[in-house]
Amino acid sequence: MDTGVRVTVPSESAAELAGLVVAEQHCCAFLDFILAFDRGTVALTITAPSDGRALIDDLITPTAP
Repeated sequence: MDTGVRVTVPSESAAELAGLVVAEQHCCAFLDFILAFDRGTVALTITAPSDGRALIDDLITPTAP
């Protein structure tokens, strides 16, 4: 995916992931988010315009405590 990324996590993380999506939509309306549920997992797909890929990488890259 050149303009996006897909991350899959256990379904127990769904509420936290949905909260992240809501928060990010307030500040970054140009990003598109899709949550998909399947057999105990939830997949988050984030896409952006071609010049927004770096923002997605920043969003999903863990930061040091």
